[in-house]
Amino acid sequence: MDDSARRLIAEHLGVTPSRVVDEAAFRDLGADSLDLVSLTMAFEEAFDLHIPDDQAEGCATVADALALLDRQRQIRVLPSVILAS
Repeated sequence: MDDSARRLIAEHLGVTPSRVVDEAAFRDLGADSLDLVSLTMAFEEAFDLHIPDDQAEGCATVADALALLDRQRQIRVLPSVILAS
């Protein structure tokens, strides 16, 4: 999912993929608050996830966003694992 998320960030913000590194701050990539809301919605659609607003607002860097996506993916998978048990 990390590579797909990085590509989505690059496309959404109009930056080269080489700039989408873990330590890159979204503001340094040219993102404003509206870009971040739109990017969150793009993540939700692309990865079939729900991202709570309060958690999305805490993402300042690419690494923050990737960690959030991973946590939300785990939350989505967990009920399936429990039901299969």
